[in-house]
Amino acid sequence: MAQILFELLLHEHVKEVIEKYRGLWQSEESFKITKSTLTTRPIRHELEDRINAHFLICFISLLIGRIIELRLGRKYTVDKITKTMAKISCSRLDQNYWLFDHRCEVSDALDLEFGTNFSEKIMPLKKIKKNFALSKNRPN
Repeated sequence: MAQILFELLLHEHVKEVIEKYRGLWQSEESFKITKSTLTTRPIRHELEDRINAHFLICFISLLIGRIIELRLGRKYTVDKITKTMAKISCSRLDQNYWLFDHRCEVSDALDLEFGTNFSEKIMPLKKIKKNFALSKNRPN
């Protein structure tokens, strides 16, 4: 009986250690994202308030990235999402039409989740504004 109790306690302890290790891994990954993807450093500020504001902005960026990562079902990393969003741009064709020159699997997933609809190659300004308005009012 004592052997069975010992094995149960050991098993529970092992599960607890594994869960804590998983949490550590997520923290380490978040530090990596803030250092590399969000380029937290170097800090070019001297005043403490500005340094704190810099880290607050980086933390909020990480939080938004993680929320987007979750909303996309953890299919894409924060790094991949950030790089994709940096590539999304448009060029003015004429007075009212814009050409969106980047589309990929991640941008299509963002379109589906947030209702932005930038998968269309050419759009008039009115439709772009409508897409933004719809994405702001879209329920989570």
